[in-house]
Amino acid sequence: MSRVQFTAGSPVGALTDPVMIDSKDTVDRDDAIAVRPTSDGWRLTVYVADVASGVALGSDADREALRRRESAYGGWRGRAKMLPRPVEDRLTLAPGRACPALAVHMKIGRDGSVNHVEVERATVRGALAMDHAEVAAAVRNSDHPLHDGLRQAAAVSEVLLARRREHGALALYDLLSGWATDEDGTVVRLASF
Repeated sequence: MSRVQFTAGSPVGALTDPVMIDSKDTVDRDDAIAVRPTSDGWRLTVYVADVASGVALGSDADREALRRRESAYGGWRGRAKMLPRPVEDRLTLAPGRACPALAVHMKIGRDGSVNHVEVERATVRGALAMDHAEVAAAVRNSDHPLHDGLRQAAAVSEVLLARRREHGALALYDLLSGWATDEDGTVVRLASF
């Protein structure tokens, strides 16, 4: 299992191991999560690949990213990456190696309220990669070694989704059945199902 080593300051509390949840064929893993229950909700940490730490301002990669503006993963925008492949390969989160990241620590209430946020630079060391079907199977199987942690992550997801809906957002994300809305609001089947 992976461990997180913070480059500045020290870890806040006992965080669970980060898990990257993406489709089976994903190569550019840009985030990972860790969740632990608290007496009044959860402590959620989202690790985001710190691409800026590896792309110098004004470099060829920086100019190319500025030209491309975004990564697109399908839909009306097609498939295009913001960064050149060698840069992306070097900076993506990956199992088995240290990866620079930004850690966004949040205290989430049982009602989905975000009560506190801290951001710091971190190094994620070998986060575990799982696809959506593997996560759904682990959530359903109480004997799976990651069941408890992933069940907590699913609970946070469900609470946050309910809160978004209460505030007028149309969002669908059903990990257990494999359906979600994409960035354009279209209902899609998760690739792992």
